[in-house]
Amino acid sequence: MKEEREDMNARKLFYLGPQGTFTHQAAVSAAGLLRPVVPEGFDLIACDDVPQIMQDAQDLVGFARVSVNVEFDAYTLPDTGLEDAYVATAHSHGLAQCRKFIAEHHLDAVTASSNAAACRDLRPGEVAFGPSICGDLYDIKRVGSAVQDYQGARTEFLVLARREEVADLLE
Repeated sequence: MKEEREDMNARKLFYLGPQGTFTHQAAVSAAGLLRPVVPEGFDLIACDDVPQIMQDAQDLVGFARVSVNVEFDAYTLPDTGLEDAYVATAHSHGLAQCRKFIAEHHLDAVTASSNAAACRDLRPGEVAFGPSICGDLYDIKRVGSAVQDYQGARTEFLVLARREEVADLLE
């Protein structure tokens, strides 16, 4: 999914993909927070791994911190429901955080490469756990909200940029 940009001078903001990860949520939040100092906006670009994000990165400085709620919604395909599911899928950390839901619904846990990938690749008979943005991104049906065992968890992300770019922004 590619966003149409009004301003062709947008800066690039890289995040660990695919779309729908907590890192993607942090990138969306960071782009909004930085809008006053970067009015041209950002093109959000999903990367496969951290080394890809850091490729050619030199003389970096952290200049913004973004906090994201760690909440998992449960999803099925649009034409199925929770009663049709026998498998729960998510990243291993997501599965660990949704143990009660998995047990209550007698689901077998199957690990995915990421929570967002579990939502993107959802198949019949599966429930995927992922952030709230996954529903709209992948046109899947939410069958549970905030189903994680522990309420109130947060994760922090640090926005990095080349030192010279940050200096220009702060002038």
